[in-house]
Amino acid sequence: MLRNQRNKKQQSLPHTTTKVVGVEKEFKKAKRRHRQQLFAISKKKLLLLAITSFVISTILYYYRTDFLWFHHRPLQPPSHISIHGKHKSYTKVPQSSRKTYYIHDKNPFRPVVVRAFRTQGWRPAGSYKQAQLVWDKRCNNTRFGTLQKYQRYSYYPNWVVWDSKDYFLEGMQQYAKRTKQDMYMIPETYQLGKAESRDLFLRRLTEGTKKGMHMPWVLKVPTVNNGKGITMLPPNSAELNGLMEELSSVEEDDKDKSERRVVQAYICHELTWFLKRQAPKFDLRFYWMVASIDPLIVLYHDGYVRVGNAAYDESNWASTTRHLTTHTYLSTEDKGTMDELELLLNQHVQKNPQLPYLVRKNPMEHVRNQCRQAIAHTVKAFLSRTFGHGNNKFTAEGAYGFHGADFILTQDLHVWYIEAQAGPGMEEEFDFRVDMHRDLVRSMIGVVEEIQMKVEEHPLRNVFPLKHLGGWDVVYAGTDGGMKWSYEYEEYTKYLQANPKTSGCQTTTKKKKNVNSK
Repeated sequence: MLRNQRNKKQQSLPHTTTKVVGVEKEFKKAKRRHRQQLFAISKKKLLLLAITSFVISTILYYYRTDFLWFHHRPLQPPSHISIHGKHKSYTKVPQSSRKTYYIHDKNPFRPVVVRAFRTQGWRPAGSYKQAQLVWDKRCNNTRFGTLQKYQRYSYYPNWVVWDSKDYFLEGMQQYAKRTKQDMYMIPETYQLGKAESRDLFLRRLTEGTKKGMHMPWVLKVPTVNNGKGITMLPPNSAELNGLMEELSSVEEDDKDKSERRVVQAYICHELTWFLKRQAPKFDLRFYWMVASIDPLIVLYHDGYVRVGNAAYDESNWASTTRHLTTHTYLSTEDKGTMDELELLLNQHVQKNPQLPYLVRKNPMEHVRNQCRQAIAHTVKAFLSRTFGHGNNKFTAEGAYGFHGADFILTQDLHVWYIEAQAGPGMEEEFDFRVDMHRDLVRSMIGVVEEIQMKVEEHPLRNVFPLKHLGGWDVVYAGTDGGMKWSYEYEEYTKYLQANPKTSGCQTTTKKKKNVNSK
């Protein structure tokens, strides 16, 4: 009987085992199918991700000016500020001239400009008289009276009132007197061609507790650039004494001896480019742009660092070159990027914790803000004389302009405004400048066209916000007889009012061989 029960049990086992095995097989098949489906989905996702990444990177490379919002949010006027044209209507660009440009074949920066136009779908015009945008490296005044109303020329009347060193400094000083505010960004300056200013300088040298004879000065011929026409005047030097004797003998406005020369207090305690072993001097070449004169809209853009070619020593005046950071076209000159400048500034504030929190919290933005405000002050200083004012011979309804500005930094990260320049260079001897120009010029073209199209279609409607600013920031915007807005670094302005800055210093002077004008 036991044997029969065992036999029955054994006979029933295969049936149960078969069921379990079948379930396991089905489970494995289902698991395998699920894994295959997941793998198929992953492959599709990876392929889609790869394609998307390729498309985005391609767009960013060729049209990166339209995507700069990833790392730059352009500064624009507040939403309650309405900026529009001063006329009720503007001449429309003929269809045959729409998106056409003209640039002279001999323009040294033609490849940079043409590349930007072509990338954005513009086509060349056979003559400047048919082009929507006309771009000249140097101003051609004969074009002013021959432009069509719809054309936009790269210069505007009376731009020369701020382009030379003496006119620029005089205009900024007059602006300071009119507005009764201190221009902390402008070094102490005297116009030697003007009797009143010349007498003030002579008294400055010999009178007061801090006599100017014990300070270094810089003598400049304002009509030349690239380090030429500059003479260093060390403290208590033969050069400084010689200038004082010369000026003392000048009667009234002696044009032969003093016309168009300026003397500035030498800026001491400069921040050096300590990323290089010899730690030379450096200055900043930044850019500004008049995007439109009706309405008047002025923009600011980062630039690059110009590094000197000799170790910096405030007590060594044996060579003028040691104290220059401009384009002297010497082979040892170097250039620095904005990333390198930010690295240098961050390292500097880490080594100097005594600097105010306003400076330490974001040193790069602190420098930028001072430069933005300097450009805004430039516009307000010369507003009544240029930027679309003071000339009736200009036949076009609008214009634009691409300009440069030079700044020096001291160790407390205060920005000193050296000069504005109408026609900055666009050499591409460094790779980073190729990338920089790509944004500079493409976004410049884009924003000039955008403003023109907006005032053409809706003359009295606010042109802001602008969509094609790229890396540019708005620092001034105004409508004649209407609203005006300008950038102000209010926090730092209040700090300077409580802690005034002065240029110039007293230094000890090492024995030198000779100081020659470059």
